[in-house]
Amino acid sequence: MKLSRKTRYALGALVALARAPADQAVQVRQLAAQEGVPARFLEQIFQDLRRAGLVTGRRGPKGGFRLRRAAERISLLDVVRALEGPVRLRAAEQDLEAAEASPNAEAVANGLRAAEERLEAALASPSLAELADEADRLARRRAVPRSYTYAI
Repeated sequence: MKLSRKTRYALGALVALARAPADQAVQVRQLAAQEGVPARFLEQIFQDLRRAGLVTGRRGPKGGFRLRRAAERISLLDVVRALEGPVRLRAAEQDLEAAEASPNAEAVANGLRAAEERLEAALASPSLAELADEADRLARRRAVPRSYTYAI
């Protein structure tokens, strides 16, 4: 499974929202500049995220977007499902037809189904809060000046 650019951009922007103060709405332009994403594309992505119930937005000079629920309660799986649809490694109808024709095809379909379940479980585990904590840790590490002492 390969995530689209749309989903990767959304994840970066959502982590930025998770790092922002909860009472502060963040404008798409600001997120786009911070993440290096085209603003118009990010606006379209946020409309999809709003329809999926992951963010809430307000128009106007003090408008912007916020997470609709706590960052601890939004997983990677939520975002992937909102933008990519269900996690699939197979074409369900074709696999079922093939499985009826051959035990080998049935074994493959069962294996792919199990792999999908494991992939969903893996994507359900990291939350936006965990990713935001990791981003904070990485930002602190980058902010520390490294001084080198040379002795001869």
